[in-house]
Amino acid sequence: MKTLIQSVVAVTATVMLLAGLVMAQPHYAVLTVEVPIDASLSSDLIVTPDTLVVEALRPGDQAGYDVTVENRGTEICKEVFPTQRSMSPYLALQTWPIEQLAPMESAEIRVIITVSENIPPDITMLSMELGLICVR
Repeated sequence: MKTLIQSVVAVTATVMLLAGLVMAQPHYAVLTVEVPIDASLSSDLIVTPDTLVVEALRPGDQAGYDVTVENRGTEICKEVFPTQRSMSPYLALQTWPIEQLAPMESAEIRVIITVSENIPPDITMLSMELGLICVR
C-alpha cells in the first residue's frame, strides 16, 4: 500500500512538473514581413524582385534574400547603397552596398531581416521599405 501511494505521488508530481513546463512555453504569433524595394530614387536602377514576402518568422528569427540590381544608366554607379525608407518597429535590417556597378551590369545585394525577440504577441504583420541609391 505504501509503495502504491509513493508511486501515485511520484506520477502526480511528474505530471504537475510537465504541465508547468508546457504552460511556461512561450506562445508565438507567425509573422509575415513584406519588404517593398524602391529604386525610383534613381530611375536608372532596376530591382528584381521589387517586393520580398517573408513568411513564418518567429521572434528572433532571421531571413536572408538576394536582390538583383541592374544599372540601366549610361554612367558607372560608384556605389549603390540601400537605405531604409520606413520600417515597422521590431524589425532590423542588414545590407551591404555594391561598388562600381557599370552601365548594363547587374549585381546582387544581400538583405537580412531580423524580427525582434521582444515583439508583442498581437502583432502579426510587419513591413519595411528599402530604397536603393546610385552614387555617381
